[in-house]
Amino acid sequence: MKVVKSHIEYYQELNCFSYYTDGNLNSLKTPIAIQMIALTESGLVAVTNTPFKVLDVLMLNIHVDSIPFDKLMGNVKTADLVGDMTKIEVEFMGMPNALFERIKGMLNISESEKTVAFDKAEIDLLTSLVKKLKR
Repeated sequence: MKVVKSHIEYYQELNCFSYYTDGNLNSLKTPIAIQMIALTESGLVAVTNTPFKVLDVLMLNIHVDSIPFDKLMGNVKTADLVGDMTKIEVEFMGMPNALFERIKGMLNISESEKTVAFDKAEIDLLTSLVKKLKR
């Protein structure tokens, strides 16, 4: 393993048995192969032959240090075509504390170094949700 910026190289073949695209569930009889190439503080980086899109939500099972983490939901944050493969960055939704602590330990990130940043679309979404809650 080699630490590279906020990623740590971590190779594993993953299977995706279902995913949401445009709000519709796609349950698969044959899983989609995804090659994880790195873990990040909030998710993973992978390559696949499947042309996933930004905002697709994947259901994945992964193992980190031989510990299984099943049925993790991950939101596709970026999807870039690299040759005939798609490189995706996936942010876990509701990451289990045990997984976060394990990744944090691998990255040697202290709590004081952790930051949260939102892009404009996320800020707009949060603002609209808060307005709805106030009604």
